[in-house]
Amino acid sequence: TAWWAAGASVTQGMETGETMRSLMPDDATSVNPFMANYRTSDGGTINLCIVSPTGYIRDAFEHLGLPELADDPRFCDVLPLIENASEGVELIAQAIGSKPFEYWRQHLKTMKGQWAPFQSLVDLAGDDQAVANDMIVEVEATDGGKPFKV
Repeated sequence: TAWWAAGASVTQGMETGETMRSLMPDDATSVNPFMANYRTSDGGTINLCIVSPTGYIRDAFEHLGLPELADDPRFCDVLPLIENASEGVELIAQAIGSKPFEYWRQHLKTMKGQWAPFQSLVDLAGDDQAVANDMIVEVEATDGGKPFKV
């Protein structure tokens, strides 16, 4: 539905390389450090959206390069993770902030918990899932010009 609603902007982005983009909040506060937006070293944004961390804590911390936190009493289970959310957010923000966006896009592909890279409408044209699902097609121009993607 979102693709359809933003279709004209996606097409504009594929054609010109430019489109609108909303700014992300600067603040990564959360009652659950696995549910927040985090900035990468090059200004990208990774959204962690592990609503219920049960069963995901160790894997998430390992993928974030923080394996020791899975055994830390402040973060090893859901209740302490939530009680110490501010500290967890800070540690995760430092970890994600230490590497570029593309690193996280590739590295987190095997993480069991839910996450997503924030992408502009231009980025969607090369998104792995969009390409795999044939969401971009090339059409002939009615004016005889070169074909373009929609």
